[in-house]
Amino acid sequence: MIFDKGFEFLTEKQISILYKSVKSPKMLAMTSIMLDAGLRVSEALSLQVSAFNFRENFLRVQTLKQKSEKFRDIPMTERLYNHVLEFFQSDEFLGNVKDPDFPIFATKYGKATQVMTRQNVWAFYKNLSKKRAVLGDLHPHTLRHTFATRLVNKKGVTVLHAKELLGHRSISSTEVYSHVPKELLEKAIEKIDQKHTFWGRVGAWLFGKKSQKIPVLITEKTAFLVGRTEELRKVSELVEKNVNCLILGTQGVGKTLLMDNLTSTKTILKIDDLKAVKQSLHGVLMFLLNHDKKEVARILFGDMGSAEKIVSRYSVKNYCDTLKKITKPHECIIAIDNVSNVSTQGVEVLEFLRSHFVIVAGGRKLPLNKATFATNFEMIDLGNLNRRDSLLLIERLSLDVKNEIEDYELFSNHIIEQTNGNPQFIYELINRYRAEKYISVDVIRNIRHTAGLPQFDMTIVVIIGLASLMILRYYGRAVGDTGYQIIGAVFLVFALIARQVYVYTKRKFL
Repeated sequence: MIFDKGFEFLTEKQISILYKSVKSPKMLAMTSIMLDAGLRVSEALSLQVSAFNFRENFLRVQTLKQKSEKFRDIPMTERLYNHVLEFFQSDEFLGNVKDPDFPIFATKYGKATQVMTRQNVWAFYKNLSKKRAVLGDLHPHTLRHTFATRLVNKKGVTVLHAKELLGHRSISSTEVYSHVPKELLEKAIEKIDQKHTFWGRVGAWLFGKKSQKIPVLITEKTAFLVGRTEELRKVSELVEKNVNCLILGTQGVGKTLLMDNLTSTKTILKIDDLKAVKQSLHGVLMFLLNHDKKEVARILFGDMGSAEKIVSRYSVKNYCDTLKKITKPHECIIAIDNVSNVSTQGVEVLEFLRSHFVIVAGGRKLPLNKATFATNFEMIDLGNLNRRDSLLLIERLSLDVKNEIEDYELFSNHIIEQTNGNPQFIYELINRYRAEKYISVDVIRNIRHTAGLPQFDMTIVVIIGLASLMILRYYGRAVGDTGYQIIGAVFLVFALIARQVYVYTKRKFL
């Protein structure tokens, strides 16, 4: 198997070995559907009898990764044609070829009949690769990669034609398969590569070759909003009523994204934070006056001196007064990304501006001694996503790697368990999975998110509980009940060794 440009594909020799190794007519048909027609495993499993037109020799498949309902027609190779016919004539085919709606990969599970799952297909090829080591780490998508690679590098086949056959939305997805096979490159390099001496080869055999770090490309952060429809509607309604809002929530729940998706008929002025109050107000003023420093200077001081000097020396209070002069009441929204670390001067500015501007501020928490500006603010608490919204976010973020996932249900549940529905943690964990060639069951279980689950310190609770139970020893002695004395004595002994137990079980790593 050859690994190139982030994916694996089979050589002609491996393809021959693969077909000789598959004995089941059903799995021969499945193999040819993915290897000779390039279907995704989910597309193959959704096929019905009506998908095959044996008279005109083509296969019609619905492209599942397109948002709208779209079908593509793929000519059948002689091998694919024969394997599907042999499967339909075998005992493994449970349906009737005269029933066009029958799912061809229906399988009996006890008395029940249902379509094979992705896990079944993954397990078949995984077991096959264990029996035939020459096939490498074989997965269903390896077959599609092989089809794509052979297709794009065939003479006379344009990338546009390949795009249609593969069901890609973008031609850039198809172009990654356009390359010179690595085997040919290696043979070319061998001719000019310097030969190692005998001792050099011995050293390489004993100590191995120096490994190189391979960079991983991570996609840009998503800009879509999931699970915050109600909160966004509430904020939008409040700002239209000229009500100030304070959005509070822990790290990664989507405070910034919520404000980024806020739309209004009012002008929205965005500020990162109010640590540097003067610079922030200066930025707002410049924005309102189209970054015209001379106009700023004229409004503030008429024709007095240099605009640069005037702006830099101007006081915070005068900045606020000027902002109020050049805007109408509630004409603008000031959106502040983070007020968690707002300075004392920043609090004073917010108190001064809150009646003239509509203010929408976000933060993880707000100290009580700095919350005086928020007396007329509506509080909105953001928590983690519920299970339904978490599943929706996972589905949208993992769309590009869904066919690389052996068990999608396990994948989704594991992410929810690890992140507790925190949107940022979900995004980070899926990006971590994206770095893997294939997302097998073992890979799913072994990758975790260190910050997703809260850690609770039960030390105080345990100490109080032990102390309460130890009192039973003295209570039993007072009332003459030996049972209470024994229970109290047991917990007294446990308390003596509790320190060692605590040290041994204490979390030592992230």
